[in-house]
Amino acid sequence: MKKTFTYLRTLLVGLMAVTATGTAWAEVTPFSESYSSTSDATGWISSVSGRFTPVILNESDNYYLSVQQNTRDNNGCVVTGSILSGKAAAGDDFTLMFDMRIGSSNDQNPVVVDFKDAANAATIFSLTATGKNVTTWIVNGTSTQVTLPSSGPNSTTDGTAITGITWCSYKITRSGKYTYVTITNKSTGVDILERSVIGGTSDTGGLGNIVFTTKRKHANFAIDNIVLREIESGDVPASTPTTCTVKFQDALGNTLKDNATINTLAGNSVNANDYIAHFYANGNKYIYVSGNTTITAAEDAASNVITLVFSEAGTWTYSIKAIDNEEAELKVVTTGTQFEGDSKTAFFTKAFFKDGTWYETSSGASGASYYSFALTEGTPSKNVTYSSTTDIDYFFECEDLTIVTKRDDGSSPERASNGAAVRLGSGGYIYTSTLSAGKYTLKLNCNNPNSGNPTFGIMIWDGENLTPTGKTIVKDVASVANYAEVSTAEICIPEGMALALQNNTPWNSNASLDYIILQRTGAATIPATITSAKWATLYTDYALDFSGVDGLTAYTATINGSTVELTPVTDVPAGTGVVLQGEADTYNIPVIASSSTAQGDLKGSTSEGTTADGTQYILALNGEGNAQFGPATSETTIAAGKAYLVVSSGASRLNVVFGETTGIKSIEAQEAQEGIYNLQGQRVAKAQNGLYIVNGKKAIVK
Repeated sequence: MKKTFTYLRTLLVGLMAVTATGTAWAEVTPFSESYSSTSDATGWISSVSGRFTPVILNESDNYYLSVQQNTRDNNGCVVTGSILSGKAAAGDDFTLMFDMRIGSSNDQNPVVVDFKDAANAATIFSLTATGKNVTTWIVNGTSTQVTLPSSGPNSTTDGTAITGITWCSYKITRSGKYTYVTITNKSTGVDILERSVIGGTSDTGGLGNIVFTTKRKHANFAIDNIVLREIESGDVPASTPTTCTVKFQDALGNTLKDNATINTLAGNSVNANDYIAHFYANGNKYIYVSGNTTITAAEDAASNVITLVFSEAGTWTYSIKAIDNEEAELKVVTTGTQFEGDSKTAFFTKAFFKDGTWYETSSGASGASYYSFALTEGTPSKNVTYSSTTDIDYFFECEDLTIVTKRDDGSSPERASNGAAVRLGSGGYIYTSTLSAGKYTLKLNCNNPNSGNPTFGIMIWDGENLTPTGKTIVKDVASVANYAEVSTAEICIPEGMALALQNNTPWNSNASLDYIILQRTGAATIPATITSAKWATLYTDYALDFSGVDGLTAYTATINGSTVELTPVTDVPAGTGVVLQGEADTYNIPVIASSSTAQGDLKGSTSEGTTADGTQYILALNGEGNAQFGPATSETTIAAGKAYLVVSSGASRLNVVFGETTGIKSIEAQEAQEGIYNLQGQRVAKAQNGLYIVNGKKAIVK
């Protein structure tokens, strides 16, 4: 039915006739706003500066309020208009009329327009887009839906040219506890929604703010010709408002959950199909069986009853069994229950250890991500094939939040291989249980719900401190937003230490970690090769212990004027360069958790070579076979894992001198005595390469 409305463009004066159902305002303050050419956007604000800024626009000499989206249009915000707030108090009856057009084109979240009640809590009238890039809107969160004319996606980008979206006229009447709505397409004059009694409205009544909520661009909004007045004759339909009660019962008449109420008019057909979906109550699931779903509403609300009958759903028990390649059962890895008709996803672990053997599966969804399948009544159990493997020495499910150190905005459980993962905030880290000493390669299964490349620093964790290994693990951008396995180079782990992965990704790229697989590749040692020159340098990211390495002496080096002082050491911290002396051989140096030895001045890198610029001095031998440091030729590359000094003096060479240890000093303090003593002051039968006290005097044995 075509409706024609006359909109007041100036302040209304005088009392309007009030219907029998209306309540007169204590103080009549009719309101209108037509956004004339002199109007501005006063009373409208955006929650974020520069996003969907309220502006006054003009089309064909018609001024209206809209939102400008030409800055930060890939993000949303909330636009609030307070122009109606307080114009109708709680409990007042009123009629509100306005013209509005909204483009529901939105490639992320549904757009919402709310007219709040006097308490700015519940809504008097709301429209919510049913999805993304759609033109169908939900009225007040109920089953009532309308299709509003719109030009669809990409109608505008900045809010200044939205002529493709048709204006609609809205008339909202609040009378007592009932709210009536008529929506008319202005271009055709056809009523889209007529005189409906809408559910979900506020019990408080009155008027508060207008709120427009959106995300992403193209979600246009424009409003004009706003009129608020008392109820006039004809605003309220002649039919008597009434209600219909929907009851939820079992076959014996027992009530299963609270009744639902449908607002309607006498004579209207009321359909309860929106209420026959299954529901959960008291730990059970209930499925619709029968009941009268449609009635014609009578004036007497007590006679308007729809009774829906539900039955209790069955419960299914399921299990997931691990079988080997010969289909022999290895173990039950998962068991549980589900309700009849539910879509149940069951998870199982990537790997497990049994009877001295590791088993691993490649079954499941999304490649190397989480693993799941949907169960039905006919498949109470599921077999998953696992193969024995020698590629696993340690397996760790990352969602064990008891061993996660997190930021306040960070770690939370998510679904992954066996039902959960852990999502780390920037700076948060997760650590394994303690490990046996050895070299390991690491495989990490992770995803990234945002953009970028998740990057994790790999460190040693002693229960209190993190020690960087200099190695990282990075998820390739090609697999962003999907779970995938990524691997590292060898990592050396001391005895009794744990491995820690720290999220070095920016705050907006938090990654979810699923599982860690470690494969042991060797002993926890670092090789050091001595050539026939009997001298070498070494730089490593690990703390090292030289005390038990026969035939090899390690020194830290400190620049002292024009000389380099070598101090013999038995252990060194991570990130320390040392000079080595010994017979030609390859020595395996044990990795330790930490060392308090002074590091000295030697520099180096384990990840890549260093290009010399004339300030790097490297170890060399003079013509007499003695060690010294001289400048590396500019533009040459000092190999990774080798140590050097940084010298700015320009000296042609730095001669080596040997420092003293407590053991040497203690021996020299004694009377001269015959015998051979090492740097710890211990008598030895034979001097090998290095610095010794022989018959009370310092001597270098080569």
